[in-house]
Amino acid sequence: MSRQRILIIGGVAGGATCAVRIRRLYEHCEIIIFEMGSYVSFANCGLPYFIGDVIVDEEKLLVATPALFENRFNIRVCTDPQVLSIAVSPGRDDSLQKAQGNLPIRSAR
Repeated sequence: MSRQRILIIGGVAGGATCAVRIRRLYEHCEIIIFEMGSYVSFANCGLPYFIGDVIVDEEKLLVATPALFENRFNIRVCTDPQVLSIAVSPGRDDSLQKAQGNLPIRSAR
């Protein structure tokens, strides 16, 4: 029997936290994060400081890298894909977690 696979769409705050928590609860499952952007687990709360040039190096906002997730937590991270559909295989006990966040509100101006 194959081990359970858990797919997480979104790898910033919610998705990264979800993945690490699942790993602590289920040591033997396969966990894969899909993050549409290039970075995972960065400090969203620091973005206003980056935009306002208080923080000038974007690397200072990074909390974790895909390599850290792989080496420390045995969680695979796929950056830059956009998940458009999910193919379900009958008979598998897999799980999907959606942690995509939201888009910013844009002014009509």
